[in-house]
Amino acid sequence: DIMGNRQLSPLYAMVLDLDGRVLAHNNFHEYGKVYDDPLSRSALAAEGLLERRLVIDKRPICDFAMPLAIAGKRWGCLRVGVSMEPLRRELRALAAQVFGFSALFSLGALVVFYLVGEGLARPLIVLSRQMETVQSGTSTCLSETSRRDEIGLLQRSFCRMLERLRQSEQEREASVSRMLENERLATVGKIVSGVA
Repeated sequence: DIMGNRQLSPLYAMVLDLDGRVLAHNNFHEYGKVYDDPLSRSALAAEGLLERRLVIDKRPICDFAMPLAIAGKRWGCLRVGVSMEPLRRELRALAAQVFGFSALFSLGALVVFYLVGEGLARPLIVLSRQMETVQSGTSTCLSETSRRDEIGLLQRSFCRMLERLRQSEQEREASVSRMLENERLATVGKIVSGVA
């Protein structure tokens, strides 16, 4: 029943008596052999479940040993060797999935951060260009904003400042024009009074 378990991936199962003789084995050629290796001796001496990891034929194996006792009398032990390769394959697949999801999440986060950054930078770039047009002499606000954040407040304040500058410039030009007109009239008055 142990060897038929596909989920467990057993490589061997055996029952040893107290002398290390094989009483039952999944490989019939092993029946009757005496196992005197340190692994078998420690399995026979164990008081409870014993688990060891080892490599046989370049394959990682987990060896489980359990003493067999009836009514307190020890009869031997049961040893089962389970291949760790299916578990390692599953761990590699899980690591690949974790890496894939992490990469996908990181890429998604980068795209979101890029879009948010663009959304924040675009109005600042427009405002910067508007400021450059003021420096070149044109002082009109190119666009009104509907943003309700600090950038929108900055854009609206800049547009109001441009409107005040435009009005100040118009008032200055009107004042200069009136002053020139007054000076011209005064000069004409002096010429007329000098002729008379």
